Amino acid sequence: MQNKLSTIALEFMKAGLTGDIVSIPEAYKEYVEVFDVPEKPDNWEFMYRNRQEEIIVPVSGGLDSTICYYIAKMSGKSVRAFYVDMGQEYAWKEKDALVNLGIDFSVLADVRSDRTGWNERFSKAWKHILPARNFYILSLLAEQAEGPATLYFGVLDGEIKERLGGDKSKEFLRMLTHDLARMHPFPVTLELPIQYLTKASEIEYFLGLAEVHKLEEFGINNKQEAIDLLTKTVTCFDGTAKQCGRCQACLRRYLAFEYNGIKLDDFDVPVMENTKEFQMKYLDAMTLALRDNDFSQYSKIRCEQDLHVLKNNPCK
Repeated sequence: MQNKLSTIALEFMKAGLTGDIVSIPEAYKEYVEVFDVPEKPDNWEFMYRNRQEEIIVPVSGGLDSTICYYIAKMSGKSVRAFYVDMGQEYAWKEKDALVNLGIDFSVLADVRSDRTGWNERFSKAWKHILPARNFYILSLLAEQAEGPATLYFGVLDGEIKERLGGDKSKEFLRMLTHDLARMHPFPVTLELPIQYLTKASEIEYFLGLAEVHKLEEFGINNKQEAIDLLTKTVTCFDGTAKQCGRCQACLRRYLAFEYNGIKLDDFDVPVMENTKEFQMKYLDAMTLALRDNDFSQYSKIRCEQDLHVLKNNPCK
């Protein structure tokens, strides 16, 4: 089922042919007039009900989407998770991570076959970035709604920019929220459950939930079991290694866990020895941000957390 007008129309057709109760949005019950024809059976009655509200979570096997998934599960609502395969070279390990994490997910939109004719020169120029990736994923998942839905988007503290710039800016989120509300029969709203957390903070938050036994219903009975789960997440742009230890994503993951006193041993090479370029970038930019009180690029708390780890583990 997809969240399109044709899906609602098909529900009406089924109602006419079977006489069963159908699930449609309240606003569409007025279409019952399509049955007002001379051929309508005397004993036929149109019966409908509203569908259950659900939460839809895009998952990648990474830390952010895993935290979002568990926040959704704690809501008590129906939750469905989707992985969107766009042919990214690291898709294999993200899907493996989701299996290892025990997340029940469906795979959508394997668009690799649709890449014929794409300009490979520009594709490579974007490096690991897929332009408009979040726009595509969120739009696609909104179409999967089987009732009123809340779509979770794992944007962290400091990633939502004031101006239009990328598909995490305030202006982008405003436009998307507006279009999601008006373009689908089942209403879809956008929620940002971790927007006030950094990577380090979301780990701290999750471990705190475990300590007060908020995760026991999901088989996580203590802090150590929560750590064991989170260390199964994968965030790396390399297509061959599970965690290459060389890319910026690996460094960010390392810094977040290190801040919480968690030592990771799943990198192919030592992170601090092989990400010196990114470390220097963070040291310079974040130090200036704190000095000038300018947090347009990085949030204040992220600067403080990352610099704490970097200054205590200087690159050699």
